[in-house]
Amino acid sequence: MKVLYLTSYPMAGPKSGARDHVKQMVKGLADEGFEIELLSPLEYNSGLASVIKRKYLMAKLTRKVLNEFHPDIIYYRFGSGDIFSIKEVVRHKIPYVVELNTKTLPEFWVQRRFANLAICYVTESWIYSHAAGIAAVSEEIYRYAVRSGKKEKPFLLAKNGVDIDSFVFHGYNPSLRQEFDTPLDAPLLVMIGALAPWHGIDILLQCLETPELQNFYLWLVGNLPISVIKNMASKEVLPRVRLIPWQPPEDLSHTLSAADIGIGALAGYRKNTQETQALKTRTYLACGLPTLLGHKDPILTEAQPFIANGSYTTIAQLSLEIKEFYELIRENRHSLGEQARQFAEQHLSWRVAARETVEFLEEICSSTKGK
Repeated sequence: MKVLYLTSYPMAGPKSGARDHVKQMVKGLADEGFEIELLSPLEYNSGLASVIKRKYLMAKLTRKVLNEFHPDIIYYRFGSGDIFSIKEVVRHKIPYVVELNTKTLPEFWVQRRFANLAICYVTESWIYSHAAGIAAVSEEIYRYAVRSGKKEKPFLLAKNGVDIDSFVFHGYNPSLRQEFDTPLDAPLLVMIGALAPWHGIDILLQCLETPELQNFYLWLVGNLPISVIKNMASKEVLPRVRLIPWQPPEDLSHTLSAADIGIGALAGYRKNTQETQALKTRTYLACGLPTLLGHKDPILTEAQPFIANGSYTTIAQLSLEIKEFYELIRENRHSLGEQARQFAEQHLSWRVAARETVEFLEEICSSTKGK
């Protein structure tokens, strides 16, 4: 079967979770035997004129690829302003599945990206309504698409995966803390990611001010500006915070082996989302790091002893939950790490995600053939 993977997200540029997602899914579908072509912009420039030009060229290129590649189905990672590319797909009468990773309108509102907000407000309903299926990372986001498109659609709970071969479980090795001037016997939290409001770094820094976490240290991994963190953290907390630049998987695997708990996104409510599949949590588990989610995850549950939900309404409550989870795992940190790694291998790899996507696409093709 021929699949065209269509995304308006450029593949050239610095490493990011979105790029990893696209590349790993394309590789996974190819490994499953699909003949697959990836179509994405060659470059990404900001500014209204550049955006209009890029969308126009994408639509033109989409038409060319459809005529030359003749795909059986389109796997489309949703992006704002892709209406003209999708109209080309509909005009060619080729079924398409929309992959959706967020509630677009609330997220653009939080980011103050008002041009994207306006474009999605006008166009996304049409895109969802003409889709042959929705691959969303949660049922909550699927329901958002159904309300917008005003039609029920076949639904795949699309898994966010992790490159299980790139991340390594090194056991529990607190001796590595010396590299970042952190006491060997102190409880150590780690959060990887960026300053997106829904990550909730500010919330985690507030937790460190509470009596429950007054001895806890925090490593923030990513290209985070120290000036911003200084403005977020109090003078009492800042000496217990370490900023670590973004690391490749091999180095990050070592770094995470020194920590006690990985912290997931804490503020999904800021983009009106209660349920998600954060890539950072999958990275923690692949490296054998017990994980506190901070949100509902449709794949991860508290039934696993190396996972805590972290549902909270106040800073004090979240701080207490972090401390209680630490007390629960501290004596068995290494063995729980082994279990976390095994779980990631069995349930969270991109191979598993691709296999489930293959079955969904085959069902869509079968149900739409001849229509």
